[in-house]
Amino acid sequence: SPDVYPTIPDADWTVTFDIDAGTLADMLARTVFAAGTEMSKPALIGTYMTVTGENIVAVGCSGRRFATVKTTAPDDARDMPSIIIPTKAVHQVVKLLGDTGDAAVSVAANKWRVSANGATITGKVVDYPYLEYQRGFPDDIPHVAYAGRDALIGCVRRALIAGESDKVGVGIRMTFTPGLLTVTGRNPDEEASDEIEIEYNGPEVVVGLTAAYILDAANNLTGDTVALGIGDDIPVVVFSSPSDDSAVNTCAKRIVK
Repeated sequence: SPDVYPTIPDADWTVTFDIDAGTLADMLARTVFAAGTEMSKPALIGTYMTVTGENIVAVGCSGRRFATVKTTAPDDARDMPSIIIPTKAVHQVVKLLGDTGDAAVSVAANKWRVSANGATITGKVVDYPYLEYQRGFPDDIPHVAYAGRDALIGCVRRALIAGESDKVGVGIRMTFTPGLLTVTGRNPDEEASDEIEIEYNGPEVVVGLTAAYILDAANNLTGDTVALGIGDDIPVVVFSSPSDDSAVNTCAKRIVK
């Protein structure tokens, strides 16, 4: 009977603010791909939303890779408590928001609510402490290479045909030399290799990465160019958009040095 259908209890909302719906949807969609899936790490199965300085920051993290997007925080959002929105709910919110109009966001200690386009989604936060994701991004990156985004995606896709799978995915090897990036996939029976021209003047550096991490990062960046931060002693590769400092910055752990 409709009379016994459960109601959604209201909450003592800490903050309520309006934000552009397209901006919020973009932040969530371009970070949730990096969120974790392991039930043993429940805090990572979601998108972390926090206010840092003058910005709202969205974070997706699996422990092996990190993705962040930031935007200027509305004045009413400056006191927003940090929350973790479950991954499944993130996808529902992105569908609700669309790309036009404003969204009303309310946050409490243990709940969140998003209203847009005549509908409202209310949910519980993930009640676990989030990790210190900032420690995953190195402060100093000695070498940076610049590659065309579409060229990088095509090169990686061709090389992973022969890549060898492990529990994380298909691994490939990237060799950076002045002006050239060589991407190689190899298994006991075959090898596939491709090259693209890049803007790079540093020493030769060889790294191994899961191919999906590269493709996901590149596909969620804006602009035609991808910046790849690498270093001899840094155990990650950092992907970013040189044309948009608010866009996805993704760290992916290297498989080989």
